[in-house]
This record gives sequence, C-alpha cells and structure tokens, in this order.
Amino acid sequence: IGLLRSLIEKLKGNPPQGRLAIDLPRILSDDARGTLGDDLTIVLRDGDRLVIPPKSNEVTVMGEVHYPASHLFMTQKSLEDYINLSGGYDTASDSEKIYVVKANGQVVPRKATYPFGTSWFHLTDEIDIRPGDTIVVPMAVDHVAPLTLVKDVAQIMFNLAVTISAIKTAGVGL
Repeated sequence: IGLLRSLIEKLKGNPPQGRLAIDLPRILSDDARGTLGDDLTIVLRDGDRLVIPPKSNEVTVMGEVHYPASHLFMTQKSLEDYINLSGGYDTASDSEKIYVVKANGQVVPRKATYPFGTSWFHLTDEIDIRPGDTIVVPMAVDHVAPLTLVKDVAQIMFNLAVTISAIKTAGVGL
C-alpha cells in the first residue's frame, strides 16, 4: 500500500505532457496541402512548442527483459528479435501486452489473434519496427503482489537485523 501511495503522489506532482503525435512527413507532403482538408490541420495555441527529436538509428527495449538496452536498428529484425537481443523475457513479463512507442510518439499495441479460440496456439500480428522506436515489455500484474510481499518481508528482516546489531553494539543484553 505504501508503494501505491508513493506512486500516486509522484503522479500528482507531474503535470500532463499534452503531447500530440503527428505524421509530419504526411502533413508536409504535396498531397496534404489543400487536398486532405482539415483532417491534418493543427492549431497551435500560446505556449505550444513544436519539437522534432533528432533522428535515431537505434531501437530501445525496456521493461521486463533481462537486459534493457538500445540496439542498432537492423532492417531484418523483428520485435521478437530485439527482445531476444535484450536477453529475452524476464520471469515477471507479460508478453501478451507488449507495445511499441513509435518515434513519432504514437503507441502501437501488439495484437494477438486466436484462430481456434485458445491462447496456446495463436498468430501474432507483427509490428513494423523502425529506427527510434521503443519496445515496452510490461510487468504481469499477477507478479506485483508477490514481489511486493517479498520486498516488504526483506525490509522488515533488514530493519530487525539493524536493530539487533545496534542493541548488541550498545551493550544491552538480549
């Protein structure tokens, strides 16, 4: 519960980012000028900023993998290939809820289709991984409670050991 309260307090202190992911090349293309109408019109308000990040030649893998890292983009590599380059899935990973944050800020979830209605045999729609993308492997929710319990027990044991050591150092008999 303390961990949850701490997370809530951190979230309260962070104002919303208000980011807008756009397809800038499409907006700037000749086809978009005048022919696509208001669909691609972006209205800027006071205080708005247009930030175009530098082009990246890497793909980042983060979350519940053995070695979160950035890897040089390779055209023939798939989402699974990049996860394997990061040591593969960790024991706490939720491989069905993977998503990719594209370089333009859009979030693309991994979609799994189940042709026979079961999860033991399924085909996965692969996401096209491009330079600058970030692959996120989230933690499985059912692992949170046991991990929190282990953390709390370890903290209690540590505090108990420190207390016993302090009492022995002070010369108080047990």
